[in-house]
Amino acid sequence: MAGAHDTFILGPIFAHGGRVIYVTEKRVLCPSYIAVHGLNLASNYSDRIITMKNGNIVAVGDPASVLTAENIESVYKVEAAVRAQSDIPFIIP
Repeated sequence: MAGAHDTFILGPIFAHGGRVIYVTEKRVLCPSYIAVHGLNLASNYSDRIITMKNGNIVAVGDPASVLTAENIESVYKVEAAVRAQSDIPFIIP
């Protein structure tokens, strides 16, 4: 379990939607929750994803099972192609 004195080394910095997101190079053993609207960003850096619509949970699971063309259309009302890069989904709007 991560302690209060763990050191985190900042890795890549992403600017998305006016927000800055820091990605650490050290994996922590405690759960972290962030709201990310960039689906490819979420796919690359998340172990589990929750999609929501109107405050209700639509899907929960690993990126490959949640980020499907059907789920994306259901939540965002857009058609998208989903391709795999390794085991990581890549969304093409």
